[in-house]
Amino acid sequence: MQHRCVRGQGGPRAGVGAEAAEHDVVAGAGGDRVVAADTDDEARLLATSGRESFASLRRGTPIALPPPNPAFEKDVVPFGRLPLAEVTSIAMVGSPATVREGIRAFVAQTTPDELMIVSHIYDHAARVRSYEIADSIAS
Repeated sequence: MQHRCVRGQGGPRAGVGAEAAEHDVVAGAGGDRVVAADTDDEARLLATSGRESFASLRRGTPIALPPPNPAFEKDVVPFGRLPLAEVTSIAMVGSPATVREGIRAFVAQTTPDELMIVSHIYDHAARVRSYEIADSIAS
């Protein structure tokens, strides 16, 4: 996988010094949690690890990332159904087509110069596959 960094579009942004405009820097980045798999159902199950871990953290009992747990599999609201101002966390969960559409909508609404993607997936091979899918979408 390659790291992709692009020059900011339109010059420096608010809060970025003029010296940043003289260099190839990222002036605005967007962060996404991506859990991509071959099917929407598989991705939703893989995403339960992160949900369970976060729920434990919110209860004040942090845990290591657990294996997938169907008890934490809930309906995932696709990106774009809620106004961006109401979204406190962005996650693209699903098949390559589902994740591609979510990322496309996120980029259209936020116009970042760079996306930073993290995948809280318990199984290493599934996590690598998720990053491969995300990379193929970005290519």
